[in-house]
Amino acid sequence: MTRVATPDERAAPSGPQILFAGWNRWTPRPWRRPELPGAWLLTYTSAGRGGYRVGAAQITPGPGDVVLARHSAAVEHAAPGPDGWDHLYARFDPWPAWRPSAAFERVAEGLYVAHVRLGPTRQRIEDALRRLVADVRARDAAEALTGIRGKKANAARRASGGLRELALMALREVFLLIDEDPLESGRLDPRVVGALQVITDDLAAPHDVASLAKTAGLSESRFWHLFREQVGAPPQRAIRLLRLQRSALRLVYTSDAIATIAEENGFGSNFDFSRQFRRNYGVSPRKYRERFRTPELPPATARAAARTPKTSA
Repeated sequence: MTRVATPDERAAPSGPQILFAGWNRWTPRPWRRPELPGAWLLTYTSAGRGGYRVGAAQITPGPGDVVLARHSAAVEHAAPGPDGWDHLYARFDPWPAWRPSAAFERVAEGLYVAHVRLGPTRQRIEDALRRLVADVRARDAAEALTGIRGKKANAARRASGGLRELALMALREVFLLIDEDPLESGRLDPRVVGALQVITDDLAAPHDVASLAKTAGLSESRFWHLFREQVGAPPQRAIRLLRLQRSALRLVYTSDAIATIAEENGFGSNFDFSRQFRRNYGVSPRKYRERFRTPELPPATARAAARTPKTSA
């Protein structure tokens, strides 16, 4: 017998679309049902921990976790921990017959989670979601102009359609990266994957070769050589580049003070952060923010315009 797709699995009459998208920093807050429309809610945790539950089933997604919650399910979410919850989100109506891939673990009816293991994959997912948010905001602005008569209205409609497609492409990219992560991590030594998880779960921690080697169960020398062979950079250089990439995203997409960004990404001082940032990006953090903090400019374009980061130690 042919299976009939449920309303949540079918696209909306207007086709697949992203209704809302944004970035939230929640202080601890109680359980509540998501209220905004959209057949599905996707969240990506960048820091802290969130909470989702359906009946007795409950998960607490942390950094690198992607959660899918179906609107028609009795899903509640919260920020239960003392440290709050930083997350990007998108509410969307899916493509025809779309459903979560095998990379997502089914927690309960209408609730799924994917654990992204690799730091570089996490960074690419966050980058894609921030581009998605920028495209949705620009789309909404363009649609607000369609009430203007004449040529400007037509131009606004064309811009809105293009931005709608860009946002959907970014969402597709996120799903492809989630599917790719277990395949990519399977090519790496599990001890290196474990070290990368430790690093990316808390970029501000004082990671060093000795502690990472102990986590991996290897001597410092063996760990250093294995990490460099598989990742393409020594541990301390990889840590520095991950911290700088995360900092660059926050400079463009948040209003956080530069001192806060430096501290929360593991830099010892503003001076150290500015020195390393200038060395890799060619400008100071403040100049980088001024140059690239344009709502219509996606981060990938911004980085292409910037000087390619150096890889020397």
